[in-house]
Amino acid sequence: MKDNPAWDQLKAVNVEEKNMVEKKNNLSYISWAMAWSALCDIYPDATFEKHCNEQGFPYFKDEQGWCFTKVTVTVNGKSITEMLPVLNYANKAIQNPNSFEVNTSLQRCLAKAISLHGLGVHIYSGEDIADIPTEVEKSEVKKVEEKVKKLEEKNIKPSTLIIDIPKNDNFTKVD
Repeated sequence: MKDNPAWDQLKAVNVEEKNMVEKKNNLSYISWAMAWSALCDIYPDATFEKHCNEQGFPYFKDEQGWCFTKVTVTVNGKSITEMLPVLNYANKAIQNPNSFEVNTSLQRCLAKAISLHGLGVHIYSGEDIADIPTEVEKSEVKKVEEKVKKLEEKNIKPSTLIIDIPKNDNFTKVD
């Protein structure tokens, strides 16, 4: 981000060294309060806006009931807007959320919008990679591990192991 001193300054903050990074459900994050505090320590004139729908509620709902929150953070005159789905405790999108779930999403959205200015942005690297395996996928992995263990007990080393992996209710053969 050339010509953006805020990006360089905020990205240089070592959030791990400052004990700002927390873990929950095997995911790393920075709480909105820690992110906002650190941001305002460096840029006290920073602002944020929680966007509201036409009825004045701080979320947007599509025709299937999926809800999203939207937050804009302005730092050093540059505004960045982030939009997030409302998620449950397991980080899965939910329909028709209650007010607590909407509020939690707003705070997550705020933290992420702050990170888009540079503060702790690396925490989100890889978030767009495949989801954590579901229970079905975990059971498939366990089956494969059991097959491998049986082969190892027999001292058989397969040249190719074929594994069935469920994908969108289909099975794909993988060599």
